[in-house]
Amino acid sequence: MAPIQVILLLMLVRLPATLASDGLRQPGSFPGYQLPVLVLAMLVSHFLILFYIVMRARAVIRQLHLTTTSASAIAGSFDRLLPAARWATLLLTGCYLYLPAGMGGGALPAQLAAFLETTRLLKHIPLLSECIYVAPALLTWIGFWTAQYFVESAYRERLLPYRLATAQPAHDMPSLGQYLSMQVRHNFYLAVPIVLFTLLEYAAELARPRFPSAPPIAVGVAILLFLLMTPWLITCIWTTVPLAGPLRVKLDSLAAGYRLRFNNILVWKTHNAITNAAILGYLPFSRYFLMTDALLESLTDQQLEAVFAHEVGHGYHRHLWWYLAGLFSASVLTCAAADLLAGHLPEGMLQFFGGAENASMVLSLVLLVAILAVGFSFVSHRFEHQADYFAAKHMGGRVEANLESVPLPAAMALQEETVPMPPRKAGSLPASGAEMFISALDTIVDLAHRSRQHRGWMHPSVNRRVELLRELESSPVARERFERMQMRVRVCIVVFAGVAGGVACWAYL
Repeated sequence: MAPIQVILLLMLVRLPATLASDGLRQPGSFPGYQLPVLVLAMLVSHFLILFYIVMRARAVIRQLHLTTTSASAIAGSFDRLLPAARWATLLLTGCYLYLPAGMGGGALPAQLAAFLETTRLLKHIPLLSECIYVAPALLTWIGFWTAQYFVESAYRERLLPYRLATAQPAHDMPSLGQYLSMQVRHNFYLAVPIVLFTLLEYAAELARPRFPSAPPIAVGVAILLFLLMTPWLITCIWTTVPLAGPLRVKLDSLAAGYRLRFNNILVWKTHNAITNAAILGYLPFSRYFLMTDALLESLTDQQLEAVFAHEVGHGYHRHLWWYLAGLFSASVLTCAAADLLAGHLPEGMLQFFGGAENASMVLSLVLLVAILAVGFSFVSHRFEHQADYFAAKHMGGRVEANLESVPLPAAMALQEETVPMPPRKAGSLPASGAEMFISALDTIVDLAHRSRQHRGWMHPSVNRRVELLRELESSPVARERFERMQMRVRVCIVVFAGVAGGVACWAYL
């Protein structure tokens, strides 16, 4: 669940340390003033982006204090601005770390590496360079979240009278420190396992003189631990507590009905700021279901069951394993293809990158980002549709079971109902399984003040999800086409893995 910007940022800052240590200029070959000037320029450029976001936040807060404006539309527009601002910080970071020195970048990693080599202690600190590279973007994002905090405070204040009048739950905003801590933990949780496993590799390098096979063994152990421990680490880094009560019994029964084993169902505490649910983990002992506090208090029991069934659908169809297969194949393919391409680059481009090995690393990163941006999004959208359809079928089965206990005239009336239904209280009967899940989607969108037309990197637009569910519910032809499409997605992943293996054999054998 880490935002794609965070993943790319961590990837961006990992390579320059390796590039800078391979064939670059020796310590003392740079003027002494260049390193602080480059660092200052990097900080100032990030600050300008932050200054623009702060000015926009102040304007949004003023608009929210006007009762004639739409609070959801205003807050939603600001929320959509923040991802663009984060992309801008990523672009700036990439320019300073990868562009050649003559174009205003690139020299920063080389100069920092040269400076650290002149020190006795700092050069031995693992990941010090990466921490320095990521600091400007991280500080800027903390500034973004600070601005978002005050916008969210104004938004909650604006909605408070309405929520009280309609008997909806209302909560005070957490303190600024609690809010920023939550944002950092929710977005940068991957940094913790990355640091732990980098330290493991660093220890293996130290042990190499006595145990030559230690580094490759450490890499394998690190990958295995990453897959098994990351879900548990997430539940520790985020604030979670086990779900209890009648709802827990119902959800346990739901998962057991599909033979999906898991470790726990957890309440994800977000100070009632996030309305979401998720499934984590590949194996039963490391698999967790998360449901946020805002979700639990805002949805009816049937809507919560529909949302949980969606997450069960991801587990039932092994989506996480297909994601892992695709990601591993993409990593193998990009590394092998980059090595092949680097061997055929003109001499001028090799000098531009500082050597064939450096060119291979940069090309591998570019290719991997391109595959993730296009291929992962393509697969993720179709898997989300499949999980939606799974939840709709599950809720449809509950409707049929409930209809058997309803007198015949009332059952016929419920079956004939086809218009979208508003959210119902727990215990009432929906028109269909699809409409039950759609009502949960509608509630979540309203609470998160998101656009129904917005198409995310991992999720299709809400309008498209609703449209497809209703089409699948009403048309057997559409259902057959949908099942064939899901099979083609899996075939494409298998073929992609085969191509990646073939290219790797061509490159390395």
